[in-house]
Amino acid sequence: MLKSDLLKVMTALAEVYPKFVVNEMKTNIFYDLLKDLEYPVLQTAVRKHILLSEFPPTIAELRKLAIEIKNPSLQLTAADAWGEVERAIRNYGSWNEVEAMASMTEGARKISKYIGWQNICEAENLDVLRGQFFKMYGQVDAREKTEALLPESIKVDIQKLTANIGRPMLGGGEQ
Repeated sequence: MLKSDLLKVMTALAEVYPKFVVNEMKTNIFYDLLKDLEYPVLQTAVRKHILLSEFPPTIAELRKLAIEIKNPSLQLTAADAWGEVERAIRNYGSWNEVEAMASMTEGARKISKYIGWQNICEAENLDVLRGQFFKMYGQVDAREKTEALLPESIKVDIQKLTANIGRPMLGGGEQ
């Protein structure tokens, strides 16, 4: 996205939210943390925010809405994913694991692999298994949503900063 595109968005926000003050510092911060988003996606996120909130958006809110717009699968609930698993059990059973896995979205497939397809199909108490599936799905979903919110530049910075954690320094220096 170009900085001029962001300025259009911020001007619109200032019109809709009179307390949203646009200045150079705020524009630079917003641009630094939103520039990886495509302009039409950010526009849609802003429009959605305006319809849903009487308060101006934060960068985090705009990123969250933009990521949800770009990745509708991130909005899949644990109940939706479990429904996919049940449908795959009915349609493919334990004998057709490859097709069963291919029939599910990434989230349902990932948790099914963690538990094990044979374990799911042979479970005697599906209520207990469903509870375990929901808990695992919630944990993985929360981690993936947080990861998806971060711009690639921040992920790279974090990776650089954590690359040497736990490694001893040469010459006994401090980290």
